Amino acid sequence: MKLLATGIEPPTEIRSWSGIPFHLISALERKCELVSVGGLRGPSATSHRLISKIYRQLQWPSYRARSEPAVLKELAARLHRAIAIEKPDAILSFGCEPIAYLEPGLPAYVICDATFKQISNVYPHFQNLCERSKATGEAAQVRAFTRVAGIMPSSNWAKQSASTDYGVPESKLRVIPFGANLTSPPSAEEVCHAIEARVLSSEQTFLFVGVEWERKGGDAAVALVQLLIERGVDAKLHIVGCMPPPAVMAKAFVVHHGFLSKANEAQAATLRNLLLSATFFLMPSKADCSPIVFCESSAFGVPSISRAVGGIPEVVTSGSTGFLLADDLSEEQLLGMLLETASDPECYRRMALAARADFENRLNWDAYATQLCDFIHSASAVSDPR
Repeated sequence: MKLLATGIEPPTEIRSWSGIPFHLISALERKCELVSVGGLRGPSATSHRLISKIYRQLQWPSYRARSEPAVLKELAARLHRAIAIEKPDAILSFGCEPIAYLEPGLPAYVICDATFKQISNVYPHFQNLCERSKATGEAAQVRAFTRVAGIMPSSNWAKQSASTDYGVPESKLRVIPFGANLTSPPSAEEVCHAIEARVLSSEQTFLFVGVEWERKGGDAAVALVQLLIERGVDAKLHIVGCMPPPAVMAKAFVVHHGFLSKANEAQAATLRNLLLSATFFLMPSKADCSPIVFCESSAFGVPSISRAVGGIPEVVTSGSTGFLLADDLSEEQLLGMLLETASDPECYRRMALAARADFENRLNWDAYATQLCDFIHSASAVSDPR
């Protein structure tokens, strides 16, 4: 099978969409032939980026160049030329916009973590879109979902919206959770040693990794660790990726590491050590789709604590691989469970090993690539007139 991969950003660039296309393509290349066409180029892309910049400078509502019809038609034209030359069997699109204006013909499959309606409702910066960008964003979503042969949402949350809000039939939907963006995940032996070291430690170490402090629930993370300390737990909170408020930085139990880049060898090593030593990964997001960082914490055998919002329940199983604050699990109940876990090494060991097993079984890109190829093959067989 030969696939043509595309995206608003070049899929083979590691910075594209948090590294998701790069890591999936690396896994897919072991299973099929791949060519890539992506990124927004051309006169329309240039002019609409300029319009977007002007909107920002004037502090007007956000203008979204990436959903403009003229911009997407330029990308569609490049895709048509690549199809004629490469003759792929199918198109794999990271997000909906790249195929919104693609002519019917070659089957196209979309990978997404949310629909435009969902993003518009839960992400603050999407709520500040100008009216035109709201309209073009929704139009691109509708056109793409009408055109697709199949959609791979990363969670049942995203699948539900595709079905309910956009009328996509069940036969075209396959939920496949994302994988950990790790080029060298720790070995099972390394993780087992790390878990035992945590069990023997008298300190409970919590790790927060997020760029957006407020949306990722930074204040709630601090408050939870503070409550544990007040209950007599020796605890530390390590913060990576953002600059917390000064009042947070001043707390004795907070250790701030700033932004740690995986592209920097020393910084990547620091992040790896933080994950190996963390008792829990703590990121109680207020709004999120399918954060890759939960998959990565599972790779290190670190149970996660978050909220049951968006696609998070797809990658964290409350009571098994972590805890999710929800209607049936209040903050007070969570505190009780954490105190119990801290005093019961076997309970913690089971949860940590379950998190690692979830990474090995589901939350890796090889597992994703296998399911994706199976879905495309099965969809092709159904549509084959023979």
